[in-house]
Amino acid sequence: MKRAFCLLVFIVIFMLGGCSGMKSYEPQQEFTSTVIVRSQRFATEEFLLEAEVQRSSGGELDIVITSPKEISGLLYSYSDKFYMSYNDLYCETETDYLPVFSFPQVIRNVLDDFYTNAECTDKSTEGCTYKGKSKSGEYILCTDKDGYIKNVSIEGINFSADFINNR
Repeated sequence: MKRAFCLLVFIVIFMLGGCSGMKSYEPQQEFTSTVIVRSQRFATEEFLLEAEVQRSSGGELDIVITSPKEISGLLYSYSDKFYMSYNDLYCETETDYLPVFSFPQVIRNVLDDFYTNAECTDKSTEGCTYKGKSKSGEYILCTDKDGYIKNVSIEGINFSADFINNR
């Protein structure tokens, strides 16, 4: 009887210990990633842009355009203010200065909403899918199993951004 009770306790502890194979994916608060943006809102042909995006655990966000070469090096920086610089030009203003559908503002708006209201709506062994509503529109955001962002899309403005080389 005592042996059966011990076996039962062991089974209950084993089952409650999380042996389902699904882990709790926590979004990475701090990351650096290459982002490839595809959008058809800005032109009749597909608009492609590549940037390095870095977010600190405190929510500061830096976006540096790396392609196309004509604007490579353009920096957008969000903290308690908004900073923009290119070569010797520099601008500082309020954080919501850019239009809500501009690339850097879309990224900022989605990340702000994601990190404050994120709830995984579809969890798998590959990661999580989140749905939310930012100032730039309703978005779908997918993360990998390590909590790094893989993709952000906003159908209403034909916006899609792939996050690669996450670190």
